Amino acid sequence: MLTADTETAVHHAHRHKTHRRRTPVCVNGKPVDNVCECELDYVGKHCEKKKHCESFRRFRNGSCPECLPNYTGEFCEEIVCVHGKKNKYGTECVCEDPYTGPFCDKLETNRIYSYYNRKVFILGPLGAVSLIPMCLLYMTCEHMARKRQVKRVGVMMEGQNINIRKQILEKLLEEI
Repeated sequence: MLTADTETAVHHAHRHKTHRRRTPVCVNGKPVDNVCECELDYVGKHCEKKKHCESFRRFRNGSCPECLPNYTGEFCEEIVCVHGKKNKYGTECVCEDPYTGPFCDKLETNRIYSYYNRKVFILGPLGAVSLIPMCLLYMTCEHMARKRQVKRVGVMMEGQNINIRKQILEKLLEEI
């Protein structure tokens, strides 16, 4: 049977229980004194961010003199997303439609078509009307690109002293 004094002693002993600190999880490193000690090219609380330095040179504190394109920060660990946002860890980009690529800086034809097809579906008849000018613009761009290609090849061939008629060159390039 517990008396009032032993109850109080047990209660105080329970309250002053020492809690051990958890050892941190280090993705690219090892825990030392409850802090992550990162491998050479990693930084962050859990060594989760890779350094993206332009060269192998480093300042004394491990920071980079210059970063690779689309990276920033003292250690070049921050990714720059052109058309999107960083994921919750800040290590990858989550792209806006229709952009793609590691930095959301590329456009793929099938993603563009899909993006605008969804827009047309959502907008209904109004979307179909907006699609007609876009198709005309696309066809005009394709026509102008073919004309520039014919001109470039013609100039290149003239530089090599090869004379060829424009109509023949257009037919040859159409077959490709």
